[in-house]
Amino acid sequence: MEAFSLRLSSRQIALLLSSLWAQSISPANMLENYEAIAHTYSLVLLFLQAKNSIHEVQLAFSLLSLSLMDEGPLVPALHRSLFTLAISLIIFSSKAYNILPLVPCPKAALLDKMVDPFLHLVQDGKLQAVNPGSVGASKAHGSKEDDECALKALSQIKIAEDHARESFATIIVKSLENLSESETSILREQLLLEFVPEDVCPLGAQMLVDATRLDFKSNESPEEAAVISATDDDTFLDL
Repeated sequence: MEAFSLRLSSRQIALLLSSLWAQSISPANMLENYEAIAHTYSLVLLFLQAKNSIHEVQLAFSLLSLSLMDEGPLVPALHRSLFTLAISLIIFSSKAYNILPLVPCPKAALLDKMVDPFLHLVQDGKLQAVNPGSVGASKAHGSKEDDECALKALSQIKIAEDHARESFATIIVKSLENLSESETSILREQLLLEFVPEDVCPLGAQMLVDATRLDFKSNESPEEAAVISATDDDTFLDL
């Protein structure tokens, strides 16, 4: 792969996270949109490993909560896709920041309780859209039958995952060493705060997803393909 440099400031990263939020909750999403969002989020994590940031975790947690809400413009199939996306983002961030005790919890929720026939988590590092034709025409994504299946699965998830966010936050703070009791308490409170997006136009979401989408080889993860350097004001990604 030919190398090139991509530079993002802290403000641009905040806008990118906000754009990912806007794209994630769009009722017009197709399966490939969720795949692209997950891929872009993985790249954002590469930038943020050099900074002290919590917003990307708040984003994943807030999307998880939103996916389990009844209200909103999303049909049940999209709620299921959003749930799968959110769980995948939590796993990605857990591995990026080496919070490995957290990985089994969301992974169990994804694999044991909510098997998404259209979005698959690959080796804990990639969200891959499944060819709808391979699932069967009778269960096309967003069809009446698919919505009914998604609604049934979501109802089971809501009972089991009622306190998932609190549990995830507790695991994160317990895994971090050298934090005082007050620092631990503050961090946990921050993790439980809802993600607040910047005031950006939703149309910019797809543009940013497309701009940061990279064609890695199937056996190559973003971590293997990137080298990072950072300053206080800007973050650089050399690809």
